[in-house]
Amino acid sequence: KIAPKITPELTFAKAYTHSAYGKISSSWKIKDEKFILEIEVPIGSECEVIMPSGKTINVKNGKYTFEE
Repeated sequence: KIAPKITPELTFAKAYTHSAYGKISSSWKIKDEKFILEIEVPIGSECEVIMPSGKTINVKNGKYTFEE
């Protein structure tokens, strides 16, 4: 699950970890008043993404960019 929590003090965040299936990464930033989230999900994995608005998106392996 990737569920970024934005606060007024932060304008970006970035993290990654290695799982048995490969690298999982997440980064987000605020740019031109838009929230931009980039994630990478390894092969053989699925991920639930919960955007700051509460919208939930389920994805399979790959690289994704979401905006709101």
